[in-house]
Amino acid sequence: MSSREIEELVEKRHDHVLRDITKMLAEINHPKFGAVDCAAEYRDAKGQMRKEYLLPRDLTVTLILGYRADLRYRVVKRLEELEVQAGPTSWRCSTTPTWCP
Repeated sequence: MSSREIEELVEKRHDHVLRDITKMLAEINHPKFGAVDCAAEYRDAKGQMRKEYLLPRDLTVTLILGYRADLRYRVVKRLEELEVQAGPTSWRCSTTPTWCP
């Protein structure tokens, strides 16, 4: 899920969502988890390139656990919609720890 979609669902400014994601990634960054790189860019209404994140489900859920229950519910319902749309092939990037069997 994109940080811009999370922004809309949780009614926060995008720069605040980016801050929350950056903090979360720093807190869970550990060598045994492998690289988590879901950074991306988009072109805004003025034509400028801006930063965003494209988070897999596990990181989206980890992020929203710090938000209010009603906002978490909105995001979880949207994740369910995205998973149905994606079908058997996944839109998510992999963050499976390399140390897992």
